[in-house]
Amino acid sequence: MSDATSLELTAEKRAELSNQTLQFILKYFDAASTTPIYPQGDISLIQNRLNVSLPVNGADAAEVLSDCFDLIAPNCRNNSHPRMFGYVVSPPTFIGAMADAIASTVNQNVTSWRSGPGPTEIEHITLNWIKDMIGYPREAMGVLLSGGSMANFAAISTALRAKSGVDINRDGLRAIAKEPVIYASEMVHMSIAKAAEMLGLGRNSVRIIATKPDFTIDLDALNAVIQGDLTANKLPFCVVANAGDVNTGTVDPIGKVADICAKYGLWCHVDGAYGGFAALAPGVKSLFESLSKADSVSLDPHKWLFVPLDAGCLLVKNPAALHAAFSHDAAYIKVLGADALTSFAFWDYGPELSRRFRALKIWATIRQYGATALGQAINENIRLAKRLADLVEQSDDFELLAPVVLSIACFRYAPKGVDDLDRLNSEIMVKVQKGGEAYISNTTIRGKFALRACITNYRTTEKDMQILLDAIRDVAARIG
Repeated sequence: MSDATSLELTAEKRAELSNQTLQFILKYFDAASTTPIYPQGDISLIQNRLNVSLPVNGADAAEVLSDCFDLIAPNCRNNSHPRMFGYVVSPPTFIGAMADAIASTVNQNVTSWRSGPGPTEIEHITLNWIKDMIGYPREAMGVLLSGGSMANFAAISTALRAKSGVDINRDGLRAIAKEPVIYASEMVHMSIAKAAEMLGLGRNSVRIIATKPDFTIDLDALNAVIQGDLTANKLPFCVVANAGDVNTGTVDPIGKVADICAKYGLWCHVDGAYGGFAALAPGVKSLFESLSKADSVSLDPHKWLFVPLDAGCLLVKNPAALHAAFSHDAAYIKVLGADALTSFAFWDYGPELSRRFRALKIWATIRQYGATALGQAINENIRLAKRLADLVEQSDDFELLAPVVLSIACFRYAPKGVDDLDRLNSEIMVKVQKGGEAYISNTTIRGKFALRACITNYRTTEKDMQILLDAIRDVAARIG
């Protein structure tokens, strides 16, 4: 039992617990490629042994850790497995995980320079490195957030404040005389509609633009819809371009979208939460050359920079626009008698006040591996996705449903003589997931249920592509 009069542990007890935890972490990394992807633990053990009344008296710390190792961890999905192809999930580097543990230990609330001088400087350094990675101007302002959804929310908030012509922070949406409108392709991430909802604009304020056969936004349709809204006396204010949509990995023609925005005076936001760091990959670098023309870019280091959750990023070309959207005065945060360096506060550039030390794990990962190695790892993921597409097209029982641009392959099992392929592939996906050998997700491509494999893992090899297809065939044979 713990000492009821103190929360402090002895040095010996801390050493014992830390050694146990380190051994668990080492074993976890060692077994990342062999532990089944789908949780193999017995969830009833958590329900029966841990779902108890509020503890009045504490347990021994070793017992608490034992529950973490033996009950909770086995009921976690193994996101580090080389055939974890569902959603956009990358494994953390070991140094990233260690840096995250250090960040939790020093427990800095990175609100401002005075609250954490070192962490604030590391975040600025890390943001500058990210700008360099994607070719974004150094004079831009950046902020680390929980992920792409919050980054997109902050971007749309900034765009609305910048383009409405009124002080929304003070007077609210009622001060805008015309109906604000956002534009995005049908492949847009749901976080854009959610941002519109959270801002009080409503999801119907997002105009969905058709895509071309290659799933990029139809620029002629975009032009026509904007012109129609101007004629209807609405307020077009933002276009969202995809730098790797999460359905197919498609990259919109960013430069051309930016030109349309410039033509109409709209804000150009690029959602690069999934694909933005592919700007480091030699094979697709040219797709991202126009990122510098965007007014804002969202990115997720925890998606394709192999950094532990959570780590999102927003970059905004005009720092004053970001400051205007989020700065706020309050007596309890006022910085007195400070110079430009020490008076800096992240709360003036984003929606959060309390902010954990997210930068350290990103900084450590970039510092250890460098941009070249990270770009090569991303490039290899893209090569493997294209190899998977080749295997699909070479087969007589699979069908490719979308071009592979980055590291997402959308396909389906399509043997001859089966009428309801949507139902068959839906059943296949669930059984493959639970089988633990591979994990795929789903999407809908031109009305067809698609199996979706997203490769964002530095452990994945070419043999995993064939193992995935064989696993699907094996499940399909059992379904009959």
